[in-house]
Amino acid sequence: MLADEADVPVGFMGLSQSSIEALFLEPTYRRRGGGTRLIAHAQERCGAALAVDVNEANDAALAFYEALGFRAIGRSPLDETGRPHAVLHMRRDPAMAIVVSPGRRID
Repeated sequence: MLADEADVPVGFMGLSQSSIEALFLEPTYRRRGGGTRLIAHAQERCGAALAVDVNEANDAALAFYEALGFRAIGRSPLDETGRPHAVLHMRRDPAMAIVVSPGRRID
């Protein structure tokens, strides 16, 4: 969980082993470094290559993950429910540094 200065939750990430299953930030808190802090926290906890599946049409999510060093390693033409929404399978090398700005609390 990611909290603001008043200790109000503003974001969270679901992590299973080394796979990011979900990442959410309150819209008014996007582009302030919170997502980067969550990814850095996950990388520190897991120590291995992180993986994430991203909808190919979600340009903002793709740009976010690519900026943090994730690279596409595969593609599926259908999403996990079988719908025709292409998904990119992405991985991040654990040796890559992530620059994190101080501030928000992560539990």
